Amino acid sequence: MGGTAHGGGRRRARPRLRPVASVAAAFVAAAAVIVVALASGPSSTTVSGPSSLLLTNPNLDPGTALHGAAPDFTLTDQFGRTVSLRGYRGRVVLLAFNDAQCTTICPLTTTAMVDAKALLGAAGSGVALLGVNANPSATAVRWVQAYSRDHGLLHQWDFLTGSLAHLKGVWHAYGIEAKVVAGRSTTRRRST
Repeated sequence: MGGTAHGGGRRRARPRLRPVASVAAAFVAAAAVIVVALASGPSSTTVSGPSSLLLTNPNLDPGTALHGAAPDFTLTDQFGRTVSLRGYRGRVVLLAFNDAQCTTICPLTTTAMVDAKALLGAAGSGVALLGVNANPSATAVRWVQAYSRDHGLLHQWDFLTGSLAHLKGVWHAYGIEAKVVAGRSTTRRRST
C-alpha cells in the first residue's frame, strides 16, 4: 500500500532524476551547438528545430542558434590573464553568462556546467568551461576571482571579465542583456 511492495513489506526505492542532472543534460545539449560552431568554423549550416527537452519544458531557454563560427572575443580571466575564444577553436566549449556577485541562480548554473562535464566521463577532459561576467557594476578581476574561489571553481573554468565597453560588446554579439535593477543584476537573452 502507498509505496509498499507486495509480499515483503519493504519499500521500493523509486529512481529519481536529480534536478542538477536535468540542468546538466540541458547544458550538454547546448554544448553540441557550440561544438558545431567552434569546430567547423564559418559555414552555412544552421542548427534549428525544437528538442525533446523543449517539448516537455517550455520554460527552458534553448540558447541562440549560431550560424558559422561563434563570435570571437578577448577578455581577462580570474587570474588576470588574457583569454580569447579563438584559443579554444576546435574544442567543445560550454559558455555561460554569469553575474560575478550573484548568489541565486548563477551558482546553480556553474554547478550544472561542472556536473555536465563530469557526466561526460573521460570525454569531459576535452570540454572547456567559460563564464562571461554579466554584472555591469562589478567588472574588476577581483569579482570573477572571488566568485570562482567561493564556488570551488578557481581552477575548473575561466571566468572572464573586462571593461564595461568590452563586456557590452560580447553581450551584444551573443544577444545578452545585462543591467542592475534595485541593487541586483539581471541577465536575459534578447528576443530575436
